[in-house]
Amino acid sequence: MTPSQITATTISVFLLVMSAIAKISKPKKIVEEFIKINLEKYLVMLGALELIITVIYVIPTTMNIGFFLVCSYFGGAIAVHLGKDKPIRQIMILVVIWICMYFRNPSVFGL
Repeated sequence: MTPSQITATTISVFLLVMSAIAKISKPKKIVEEFIKINLEKYLVMLGALELIITVIYVIPTTMNIGFFLVCSYFGGAIAVHLGKDKPIRQIMILVVIWICMYFRNPSVFGL
C-alpha cells in the first residue's frame, strides 16, 4: 500500500469506528438524537453493524463490498434523518469515505 492509501484507510476507519463506538457506548447526546428519530432501542445493534461493515471495508479483498455496504448504511442514515432533522454529519462522513475510497482504489469509480 502507498502512503496515500494508508492515510485514506486510517481516516475512513477512524470515522467509522468512532461512529460505532459512540452508538455502542450510548452517551446522552447520541441517545437523545436517536430518541428524536425513534430508533433508540436499535442503538447498540446499529453500532455493532457499523463495526462489522468497517471490518469488511478494511480487508483489501472485500474492500469494494465494504464500500458498497458503508454507502448503503450511511445512505439509510441520511434518509432517516431527512424526515426529522438535517443529515449534515452523515453526509460529511459519506463524502469523506468516498474521497478516501478514491485514494484507496480509484478503479471503483471507473478511473
